[in-house]
Amino acid sequence: DPVWLDAAGGRFFALFTPAGRPRVRGGAILLHDRGGDPNRLDVIRPLRIGLAARRWDTLALQMPVAAWDAPDQAWSELVPEAAPRIRSGIDFLRARGVDGLVLIGQGLGARMAAAFMATEPTPEIGALVLIGLPAAQADAVAERLRSVPVPVLEITGGPEGPVPGAAESARQGRRFPWRRVVLEGVAPRFQGDDARLLALISGWLARYGSGRKADGGEAVAAVGATTGD
Repeated sequence: DPVWLDAAGGRFFALFTPAGRPRVRGGAILLHDRGGDPNRLDVIRPLRIGLAARRWDTLALQMPVAAWDAPDQAWSELVPEAAPRIRSGIDFLRARGVDGLVLIGQGLGARMAAAFMATEPTPEIGALVLIGLPAAQADAVAERLRSVPVPVLEITGGPEGPVPGAAESARQGRRFPWRRVVLEGVAPRFQGDDARLLALISGWLARYGSGRKADGGEAVAAVGATTGD
């Protein structure tokens, strides 16, 4: 369902998809990549619909965008502007009585999600999923999230695939688990890998979606081109 939310003195568009079955697990807030929208055919739309079928209320937000030909720096400057929209999404779901919220971002949306969790007191969010973080930012994000008290699932693949980094200790030394999964043989923006992404994320959320504690970080797991998780 299309909804309009308020943030920073303006309105923005979002798509709300209620859980398809009773006994809702929680709410998933989805943040698209640069140049995308709440109904982007790759990643966001399949997760929005697929998680709803698995008893999650989903809310896909329209994130701030730059001109299509804007340089990378212009897109990076949008990261702080995402915070009021994420907060508005949280308030929308909480007003509907939805508990157990999770934040899921792809690409630039993953950077926005991580920045929000690192800078905003957010007890409502119980888990964080980062899809396709650019390798150049992955270590910095891990350092920023070192002390953030939620489980993290980091999914990489394609040309942005894993690069061993100095921040690996930040992932492994956390009080809450950080699972890093490498999807081998995927397209740059995970095109055509919707079923595998959905299975991986929904399975992980079944374990950690409530923000339950575990014994620190987890090792990198490699998932082959035709192997599910």
